[in-house]
Amino acid sequence: MMWLLACTGSADVAEAPSEPGTNPLHPPPLHPPPLHEQPEPFFVTPELDLQAAPGTPHRSVLIVSLDTVRADSLAPWGGRVEGLPGDRIYTRAYSHFPQTCVSHWSLMTGALPALHGNTPANRGSTWSGPTFAEIAKTEGYATAAFIGGQTLMDSQCGLSRGFDVYDDDFVIDPRDMRRHGKEVIGAARTWIEAQDGDWFAFVHLFDAHFPYTPEENLFDPDYTGGINGDDAVLRPYRDGQRDPTPRDIEHVRALYDAEIAEMSEWLKPLWASAGEDTLVLITSDHGESFEHGYWFNHKDSVMEGVLHVPLLLSGPGVEAGTDDAPIGLVDVAPLLLNLAGLPIDRTMQGSGPTLYGITDPFDPHGVHRWSERHGTQLRVEQKGAATCWSWPAEDQQGCAGDSRRPAYTRLLEQLDDRVVDPPDNAHPMTPDECQRLKALGYIESC
Repeated sequence: MMWLLACTGSADVAEAPSEPGTNPLHPPPLHPPPLHEQPEPFFVTPELDLQAAPGTPHRSVLIVSLDTVRADSLAPWGGRVEGLPGDRIYTRAYSHFPQTCVSHWSLMTGALPALHGNTPANRGSTWSGPTFAEIAKTEGYATAAFIGGQTLMDSQCGLSRGFDVYDDDFVIDPRDMRRHGKEVIGAARTWIEAQDGDWFAFVHLFDAHFPYTPEENLFDPDYTGGINGDDAVLRPYRDGQRDPTPRDIEHVRALYDAEIAEMSEWLKPLWASAGEDTLVLITSDHGESFEHGYWFNHKDSVMEGVLHVPLLLSGPGVEAGTDDAPIGLVDVAPLLLNLAGLPIDRTMQGSGPTLYGITDPFDPHGVHRWSERHGTQLRVEQKGAATCWSWPAEDQQGCAGDSRRPAYTRLLEQLDDRVVDPPDNAHPMTPDECQRLKALGYIESC
């Protein structure tokens, strides 16, 4: 979910199961510090280089991000979760980065992850191109975001650029670092229903993220094994110390899917509040891994289960049907801006015929991976070596053709002048932040 931040605080803490409040990883729920005591986000003043607007009527826009949701958990991709609307289904939509903050910056700006820098360490992006919200504001839109997870809080990610309202002040439960989806949706509905002009709303739900603790075990009630979705139980598997059995994996996946199904139900009133004249896009920042020996995590993977995300689009001007062409999250902002009658910034890259992906290059404990999806091949490069897979079936195969990394590098270099220097006084993580992210599996020690 994050680039790695510099930690301050105590040494590792024992992680044995315990009652909330008796283990530093499971303290009682707390409000975040008052806003005036939180670290200041880092904001770049945007440089707008807008093309002419398409000349079509303005449309209000709703983006719903279902954090950590794989495409193949949803019915249009063969999964068991139904009920999410979509006039147009993009069957081959991909994230470019398997962590929350940076992936959402790419979603909002149409710029690849490397252009945003070490966003959580800097507490904001170093990209000077505009966000979707900043462009919408230039056209008179009201803008608001409703945040469901700690790692998109403004003090950690700086994503509030262009939003009139950035609703991220909520009680943090250190056992899962989420704000309940029903609360996020309720706040969004209240704001949407109060608007009397054009608006843009971003709704972020964190409920499917680890741990997997649905209110009801909808899909595997007969399981009698010893595994569940709790942090204390799954951590040895996530840390590579144990391997689950196929039946255990099936059960954990059922718990994960049950959380997604619950979100699908909670969202139904939001669609009614948005109305038929609104453009509604549903997607995710990344998925979750239940294969390849990488269990119940996502931050170090560029494989199909992690980077293949849902993309569902509904509303005026949307052609109904299925689109099987590859599309990246960097394509979303220009796509929606055009449909909403808003101008597109010339820096918005789009993905072209090749979809690039990377893992966190700033993580000293991780193995940085770079990937390209082109034609029917997924190529993964790591420490100078390449491994290739068929795409999307993921059968390992020999690598055909040369790496497109030089083209990727040139793409970044063309936009280097739009990247500003990071702040000199970036705030280190507090001990509480470090422990919470360790519990989520994004850092290894504090």
